[in-house]
Amino acid sequence: MTATPVIDNMFSEQVTELIDAGRHSGGASVFGESPGLCLVRMSTLVHLAGHQKAMRRVVLDVTQRLEVIPDVRHFPTRLPNNGRELICLYRTTSMAGALIEAILAAPAGVDDRIAAALGLLGGFTRRWQPEASPNKHAS
Repeated sequence: MTATPVIDNMFSEQVTELIDAGRHSGGASVFGESPGLCLVRMSTLVHLAGHQKAMRRVVLDVTQRLEVIPDVRHFPTRLPNNGRELICLYRTTSMAGALIEAILAAPAGVDDRIAAALGLLGGFTRRWQPEASPNKHAS
């Protein structure tokens, strides 16, 4: 039997304040300040949850804390264990959130091209950029 996650009110309030303010950290955003959408480094979420480093169990804890906050989602959907990675937190009720939800729910899924386009929301890290194809004419 698994325990139902309990809402950490302090974590929840801090995350929703960031999202509602539309704050962006680490890189310029195409949209500037966007209430309902925020970009934070994974290390910020780790620290808000009371941890020091983004290890596997810490990432799981942060994921569980985010899952219980009403109307809040994140992209990438699988949080990284690298504290420098940018995470897009959004309210599903915001215009940007509705757009992200629609893209993620698309039947084709999210391929490298779409992930790179989503990167325009605030410059997600290099791992979301499509890999350059090798030059076939190189010798």
